Amino acid sequence: MSDLGFNVWGAVAAVVGTAALIPVIHAWFNTHLPRALLPTLSSILQETQESFVTGLREGLFTDDTELYHFHNRIRAIKRQVGEARAEALEATSWRQDVRNWYTGLSSKISHLCRNIDDIRAKLARTQSNKRKLLEAQGYPDTLMISPYAQELLREYTQGTLLPCSSLFIPLAYS
Repeated sequence: MSDLGFNVWGAVAAVVGTAALIPVIHAWFNTHLPRALLPTLSSILQETQESFVTGLREGLFTDDTELYHFHNRIRAIKRQVGEARAEALEATSWRQDVRNWYTGLSSKISHLCRNIDDIRAKLARTQSNKRKLLEAQGYPDTLMISPYAQELLREYTQGTLLPCSSLFIPLAYS
């Protein structure tokens, strides 16, 4: 008996199996390109900034050193996000976007997302602890805001800082 039938069937199954993986790999790859990661990056940055402003409005930052620390970290991250955004938007074709992925821009954006998540988690923990402290001490929901916090609140609400909503990136190429 010949095993030619098994060899043909094995070759056909290998081709079909490999062809079935192509769309899966393509879909995964496209979601990890720099331009595809930018909307996620801008949304978590916006959420972090909104949380920070909420803390400012509620007077949860009683220590100016802590306030300065959070503000500087957010400002530094915004600068890095702006640089990554500019680099990603320079790609006007899929090929250039793939080149940006290959040179590590997607990794840089993912790293920025992790950094923002870290800031957001610390901000949430700090605000939660301050709210618990206020509740335990019987203070109202809002405390007096320090002059430095008032200055930062004006910057964030009057738009002298770059609003995060302007970081939304359409995925279509021009």
